[in-house]
Amino acid sequence: MAYSIGNISGCHINPAVSLGVFMSGGMDSKGFCAYIVSQILGAFAGSGILALIFN
Repeated sequence: MAYSIGNISGCHINPAVSLGVFMSGGMDSKGFCAYIVSQILGAFAGSGILALIFN
């Protein structure tokens, strides 16, 4: 994943990575909240698509 989306999003594919970057000072609180909300919405969208495919 780091090679395929790393240059776009910094490879923040789960909230743990975003939290680590935030705690180390690599992003501000507004950006951190945006990443967390986007990651959660992406998880819901992905699980919804899988539910449609496999049900």
